[in-house]
Amino acid sequence: MVDSRGDKLRKNIINLIGAIVLFVGILGIFNSFYFDRAYDLFWFCYLGSILLGIGIIFRNITLIKSQFYILIIPDIIWSIDFLVHLIRGKSIFGIVDYFFVETRWIVKIVSLQHIYSIPLVILAVFLIGKAIKTENRALLMSFIQITFTYLATTIFTPPEANINCAYRLCGSIVLSPNYYPLLWFAASLIMLFLTRSLVNKILQSFIKDNH
Repeated sequence: MVDSRGDKLRKNIINLIGAIVLFVGILGIFNSFYFDRAYDLFWFCYLGSILLGIGIIFRNITLIKSQFYILIIPDIIWSIDFLVHLIRGKSIFGIVDYFFVETRWIVKIVSLQHIYSIPLVILAVFLIGKAIKTENRALLMSFIQITFTYLATTIFTPPEANINCAYRLCGSIVLSPNYYPLLWFAASLIMLFLTRSLVNKILQSFIKDNH
């Protein structure tokens, strides 16, 4: 009876985390239309949150990893910039400056997912307890998603919005050379291959005693 209750509680926590992460992604897309910024829906973090939520709810580790490969480095950079701004009153990269002048709480909640989503997902993976395998499907999914999202971003979003940093570096650093698209793709590929090993090790360390 105790084991049954514990298993039910574990499943409920996993589903709750999945629902929270999924809701944040949906909320981000809702914000895009509600505030007449439909082009914001192309941000990687919105689709990533939705896919992470679905991956958690359906216990799909491959789908979860594919989003980790895309989101973990940008989320770490955002979080560092945010914490530095909190401590010093000034950010390093200028990425989070908008947050501290933003007055709409609903936008702040969505923005803060850069900090809380990854820890929540790691907790969910720990509770799911499936073995982490080093395979290429998640990497391929990440590459396809990045390619199509980049193309959609450059076709459907205005340059001044700089969605996904597709037109120039995000924040206060000015860098937009003629070869920037190649630089963007090169950086994305490096990010995917670097984080592939890192993500597998992180997830393995959290579930190694949970089979």
